[in-house]
Amino acid sequence: MAHMSLQSFLNSAKQRLKSTSRSNLTFVLGNESADLDSLCSAIGYSYIRQLQQPNSTFIPLAGIPRDDFKLRLDCDYAFRYSVLPSVEPIEIPPNSSENLIHENLTYLDEIDFKSLDKAGFKLILTDHNKLANGLEFLGDTVDGVIDHHVDSGSYLTANPRIIKVVGSTCSLVAEKYKEYLSSNSDQFDPTLGKLLLSAILIDTGNLRTDQGRTTQTDVDAVEFLSTNVFGSTPNRETFQREYFERLSDAKSSVRHLSSRDLLRKDYKEWIISRKLLGMSSLNWFFRGDGGWLQRDGDWKVLFERFEEWRSERRIDLLVVMTSFDHKGVNGRGAEREWVFMFGDGVNVADRDVIVEELLKTPMNLEDIEVVTKPSGVYCFRQVGVEYTRKKLQPLIEEIMKRVF
Repeated sequence: MAHMSLQSFLNSAKQRLKSTSRSNLTFVLGNESADLDSLCSAIGYSYIRQLQQPNSTFIPLAGIPRDDFKLRLDCDYAFRYSVLPSVEPIEIPPNSSENLIHENLTYLDEIDFKSLDKAGFKLILTDHNKLANGLEFLGDTVDGVIDHHVDSGSYLTANPRIIKVVGSTCSLVAEKYKEYLSSNSDQFDPTLGKLLLSAILIDTGNLRTDQGRTTQTDVDAVEFLSTNVFGSTPNRETFQREYFERLSDAKSSVRHLSSRDLLRKDYKEWIISRKLLGMSSLNWFFRGDGGWLQRDGDWKVLFERFEEWRSERRIDLLVVMTSFDHKGVNGRGAEREWVFMFGDGVNVADRDVIVEELLKTPMNLEDIEVVTKPSGVYCFRQVGVEYTRKKLQPLIEEIMKRVF
């Protein structure tokens, strides 16, 4: 069988989606934050399944509207770099050329699931194991799951149902790709390799072991991908580090975004005991030179922007999480800052209990002094970055279930 490249697959998938009767389809859907891991795992796993089942139709699906892709400069860089013949991670300005991966990827606003016959399609979830708020009506179409978050206990009959707490879902996809290549006479696709590698490097901080995210599965995946992408060149480790640094710089290039765009760029939400928990995550910081506060003026302005977003989404508890490595500048290292903003649907007593429970956790939260805070707003600093959103969300969910 002739090799089908990832680029050919994506172009073919787009054409099949346009021409087919939209029956016997399998959409491979990433989560609603549509970060590198979400997008690349959906692309990669759908490609592998298409190689395994050439008579079926697998469509990778980004969990955001197409227009929102422009907020994700790290994804833009990874997509553009992945199709280049050069292995050296060169500088690629955003929008400097046609983005073929982006153009051929299907986005959530391009599919009207409510108009489709549920008997005619299936879903495979990547980088999440429970459908996002607003898509729950598709639950009976979920046929497979591959994810690295805490198991929600949903879709127990899905096959495959691969849920393993590792650094990146793309590490699990890389495992499947390695298995496929070992049992088939096919060649390694460098575009896929670069995409999967990008997500793993970002999710694990280039395999850092001091943040509690990197596992042996991630290490093995990077070894497999990096060796095939960069070859036996003595510059392999250098190229891998440069790739990570360019991705990190692109991901941290957020200062030009409005506060609303910052809050929705990497946003997830969950319904817990009939309360809506929303979490926004970004690679920046509130306090200090070059921070969000300095750009927008003061806490009062930020709280107003947060309240606008909370009201728009009707969120009962909004959590805004920043993460940034100051690398010793002004005595600051890697740290997170948190703002917890409660809506009127959570009474004062319940707010206090939730915050008290959070302060008892190993998160090691320190209060950030703010002269004037609205009622229901709490600000903290966390030394270190061990508690990611992936770890915090189940913890908050457990607390909210006890309270409500």
